[in-house]
Amino acid sequence: MARAKTVALIAALTPEQLTRTAVFEGYGPLTMQSLVHYLCSHDQQHLAGLQWLLGKIEASRVG
Repeated sequence: MARAKTVALIAALTPEQLTRTAVFEGYGPLTMQSLVHYLCSHDQQHLAGLQWLLGKIEASRVG
């Protein structure tokens, strides 16, 4: 549910809103568009970890 709300919020942003700047702790100055890229990268890291785990599970079934 939270993910759907986040996606809906991002989808509703105007081009002007995407270029707004702020300082994000640990990242420094960025735009809203930059933050969206960071969010996507974070999700991809989680997906990569799940893919790795599935590979380990499958490999454990071989031997």
